[in-house]
Amino acid sequence: MGISKPNVDPAYSAKQGKVGFLGDGKDDFAFFGLRRVNVEGYPKNAGIEFSATVNNPDGWTSKVGKWEFVQLTTPDRYVTMRSTGKNKHISQNGKTVLDGKVPYGTKGPTKQDGAAGPFDTGTHGTAMDMPGFFTKDFSMCKCGENQKYRMYIMYQPPGANPAWVPVQFIEWKWQGMATLTNGEWIGKDWAPSKGGPTNPTSTDTTVHPIWKEAYKAQLVND
Repeated sequence: MGISKPNVDPAYSAKQGKVGFLGDGKDDFAFFGLRRVNVEGYPKNAGIEFSATVNNPDGWTSKVGKWEFVQLTTPDRYVTMRSTGKNKHISQNGKTVLDGKVPYGTKGPTKQDGAAGPFDTGTHGTAMDMPGFFTKDFSMCKCGENQKYRMYIMYQPPGANPAWVPVQFIEWKWQGMATLTNGEWIGKDWAPSKGGPTNPTSTDTTVHPIWKEAYKAQLVND
């Protein structure tokens, strides 16, 4: 017997921005990380945007199922503090953890836009992320990141309390370093960078995302 699978049409896709500063790069700049940098058509304040429409398997047209985005991340973040010169890192560096909650927390560029699901089958949905460092975090003089992510599409068929199943995922990452030098932040080893955005592609999967804890940006001493 064949297994009925939901279909994703239009296809699951992502638009990814570039690493950079939001502001002039001076001591008071607003943000450093993956952001929209003069790329026409990219949503305001989104470093990456995911887009899909998930439909019930062929022949299941009379009932409505649900689908949503769920993201895992593997942190690799490190900083040097201004006041003490101590090096610190995220306590979860190297662990695969849930990014936020289920479903993923933002379907638009702000939290006010709501969560990235659940959506009814046949309904277009989006998720957006803008990873990086914000002004309030800059009690540091050096910061760097090489973080990996995997954004899943999860599907729940119609029926009485059916299980959620994975359909596809998109794997993506960003990396970069910023160092405060003579009152100005200098960037290094940025990717994606001047070459333009790299739009990662989707992969079919039947393997469930697994995590033991949610991401916490908790700094500990090296």
